[in-house]
Amino acid sequence: MDKLAKSVHRVGARALAKFAGRFVPGEELAWFRMLRDEFVHAANAGELSRWGVTDGAQLEVLDFQAPFVDDEGVLSRYLDKIVSHIKMLELRRNADAGSVVAQGVLGIRHVYGYDVPVDYAEGLRLLSLAAKAGASRPTSELARLYERGLGVAPDLSEAVRLYGIAASKGEFFAQIALGRIYADQRLALANPELARTWFSAAVSQGDRVDECSELEEARAYLAGTT
Repeated sequence: MDKLAKSVHRVGARALAKFAGRFVPGEELAWFRMLRDEFVHAANAGELSRWGVTDGAQLEVLDFQAPFVDDEGVLSRYLDKIVSHIKMLELRRNADAGSVVAQGVLGIRHVYGYDVPVDYAEGLRLLSLAAKAGASRPTSELARLYERGLGVAPDLSEAVRLYGIAASKGEFFAQIALGRIYADQRLALANPELARTWFSAAVSQGDRVDECSELEEARAYLAGTT
């Protein structure tokens, strides 16, 4: 358990002791709001300031509406949500401050809905910043948005350009994406030679990536075109 989680669990244990016996079946939300208010108080008192949470209002958005099981079991899940939320706040601060890593991670989370609502426009903005700084995974993910028209008008040429940048840096999924595009005979960009080039590049990474359907796809294409 990291230091943030320990601090959050310490506040949670204090809240659990404070509210013991006050849970009433059918009034779960009132219990959770008391718990949330304890965290708001802890934030205002500076207990979470080392992680940038200095205002309890940053935690007031947290409501937990899961079925109530027992004090400790549900409390544990709620504490995990608090930890995740604080880490997300920190990630956003770092992204806003210009951290390329944070911009890439947060951009990907917005695209796939990891711990945040899906927001293709915000994902596009953040991934564009990270890609401009030369980060290969965000560049590949940005290419995917252009290829599929997510948060931006579809632009296959721009997608191929971005995939090419990421693929040339060894980004496995960008290499797979280029292989698929060049192998698709329905497209004006179809080019079997380039498809083999990029599928071969992806297969060459077989000892560095986990076995997956994309590797099988690349191998099958290469076997079928020899």
